[in-house]
Amino acid sequence: MICQYCGQQIADNVSFCTNCGARLVGADAPGTGSAPVSSAPSFGTPDFGNAQRAGATPPVGTPDIGAPAASMPNTTTAMILIVVGFLCGIIWGIIGIIQYGPMKTAIELGDAETAQKKFRIITIATAIGVIFNVFAIIGMFAG
Repeated sequence: MICQYCGQQIADNVSFCTNCGARLVGADAPGTGSAPVSSAPSFGTPDFGNAQRAGATPPVGTPDIGAPAASMPNTTTAMILIVVGFLCGIIWGIIGIIQYGPMKTAIELGDAETAQKKFRIITIATAIGVIFNVFAIIGMFAG
């Protein structure tokens, strides 16, 4: 007899395949005569994926219990982008806020050169903060 699950040649008087362990549908149990006829479909005992590992395809309707479980996505990279992005964005934003006071004072005193330097620092800090926050947002959608 040929096993319906793994295709291995097995003895005619067995109820389970000696290769994959699957219960043979319609096989005679030792000493019981022929298997009863039923109108309900009989799929036998699940083979826990042994048929797939043996390279054979089990009959239609056989539950694929041996298939690997769906793995969880790796969210480490996303979390790193989120945390580092928001923290760095906040830090650079604070740097920009701190530089606003000296810039305002320089403008009030008529020191255009210092005001321009402080304005550049504020602009660069804001741009870097926005870039880091964009990475954080990308991290939220990557996970």
